[in-house]
Amino acid sequence: NILFPLALVTILLSTSTTGIVTLAVGLPVTLALGSVGGDPRVLANMGKTVCMLLIAGLVVVVPAVILEPSLIDSVSTVVDATLNKTSSDSYEERTASDQGAYALIEPTYGLGVGWGSYRSSSLLPGLLANAGMFGIAMVLWQIMTLYRLRTRGRRTLQPHPGQVLVDGFLASMCAQVGAALLSGPMITSL
Repeated sequence: NILFPLALVTILLSTSTTGIVTLAVGLPVTLALGSVGGDPRVLANMGKTVCMLLIAGLVVVVPAVILEPSLIDSVSTVVDATLNKTSSDSYEERTASDQGAYALIEPTYGLGVGWGSYRSSSLLPGLLANAGMFGIAMVLWQIMTLYRLRTRGRRTLQPHPGQVLVDGFLASMCAQVGAALLSGPMITSL
C-alpha cells in the first residue's frame, strides 16, 4: 500500500520514457486482470487503492499548484523534454539497432546469429536476432510453465498468508519483463 504510490510518484517524477510507458500500459492491464476474477475483495481493494491515489494526488498537487504556479512551467518543460526524446540521436541509434536486429531474421532463416553476436536496444529484437524464433518460443514456454506452476500452487495453498509475496513477485516480474521489452537488450533481464 505504501510502495505502490511511492513507485508511481518516482516514475512520474522521472523522465524515463520506459517507466512512463510501462506505467501507462501496465496499470490498466493490471486493473483489468484483477477485475476479471470478479472477487469482491479484490475489486474492493483495487477501488480503495485507486480512490486513495486520486485523493492523495489532489491533496498534494492542487495546493502545490496554487501556492507555486511556476510549477506548471517546470512540469511543462519536463513533459516536453520527455516527449521530444524521439528526435534525439540516442533514440535514432536505438531504433536503428532494433531495425538491424529485425533485418537479421530473414538471412538466418529465423534461427538467429547466436548468443552475444548482436546487441539490440530492446529485448524482443535482441531475442530474435540472437536466438531466433526458437528463442522466442522457449521464452514463451517458460512463461507458460511459470503460469501453470503458479496456478497449481494457488489451488493447492489457497488460504496461505504468504500468497501475497508470490503475487507481489509476479507483479514485479511482469513489470520487469514489460520494461525489458521496451529497453532491456539483454536476456539477463529476464
